[in-house]
Amino acid sequence: MRNVLIFGISALLLGCPESPVDRPEISDDCALEYAVAVIDVAGSEDAACDAAFDAAHLADEGTDEQWYEYHTDAWNNITDGMKEQCGEELDVRAEFLYNDQIIRFRCIAECDGHDPDAC
Repeated sequence: MRNVLIFGISALLLGCPESPVDRPEISDDCALEYAVAVIDVAGSEDAACDAAFDAAHLADEGTDEQWYEYHTDAWNNITDGMKEQCGEELDVRAEFLYNDQIIRFRCIAECDGHDPDAC
């Protein structure tokens, strides 16, 4: 009985394990529309690619602000193509801020230095 009590108390102290976060699936068409919109607000493919590189690889150094600005501008000025392919849900918008989606952008835009094997 004592072991059952100890086990029960320890289970309560540990709490429940965290459930995995459900991330939305981003279609290729949605990712393409997003890439076009980001390049448009950045003014050039090179500017968008540079910001994406900084956000994906140098974010720990605080160099990701430009990517967030382009991302925000793209969603604040959402194109018809983005509406159609991506919708307007916040979880989809947030998904594009994850590193794997930023790297996916670099693949779609064929940015200098992107890894084709990672695409």
